[in-house]
Amino acid sequence: MGIKVSIATIILLLISSFVPVQAHSVLVSSNPANGAILSQSPTSLVLNFSETLAQIKNKDINKVSLLDATKKIIKLGKVSVSNSVVKVIIAQTLAKGKYQIHFHVVADDGHITDNFISFSMK
Repeated sequence: MGIKVSIATIILLLISSFVPVQAHSVLVSSNPANGAILSQSPTSLVLNFSETLAQIKNKDINKVSLLDATKKIIKLGKVSVSNSVVKVIIAQTLAKGKYQIHFHVVADDGHITDNFISFSMK
């Protein structure tokens, strides 16, 4: 039985070594940070990803939206992308409450990351 297990393990290792690795870009850090409780309204949102993000001239393929606790969309400026960093200006002062930053970004390798983080204003 030990030999059969060893042969099966070797076969699995050989097969898995030929499967190409395809990682998705992940959010490395943000400002405001996920779970942050802020006393002053942020003037921008900055999201740092693990991979360079794709950019297509005259196309907004990387998107960021900000929602309040009632799911109302907060007005933001145009999304700017520089390598793996996304930045967007917040067009108004935020009131007390909870907020969600939703992001949809496309890495240079074509993989899409679609997720959200939260912060609060006190």
